[in-house]
Amino acid sequence: MRELLAAANDASLFLKNLCAWVKPSPGMGSFYRSQHELVFVLKSGTAKHVNNFGLGARGRNRSNLWPCPAVRGVRRGQNEMTEVAS
Repeated sequence: MRELLAAANDASLFLKNLCAWVKPSPGMGSFYRSQHELVFVLKSGTAKHVNNFGLGARGRNRSNLWPCPAVRGVRRGQNEMTEVAS
């Protein structure tokens, strides 16, 4: 994270938010197995922020926590999507 933020700073990018992509189960690996990926939201330039999303309008909502549906396997009929518990 430190290296990415240093590179963003060197490129004159500004951190606007940090989102977490949440997976349905932890991956393989070290002692603490990651069940998320971090997504850095950066802004280039100093222009005024433009809201093109219409947040709050027509019931739209955004969050910085992104649940990801599970994929069970590669065989036919096995990839029925299931929701991640929130």
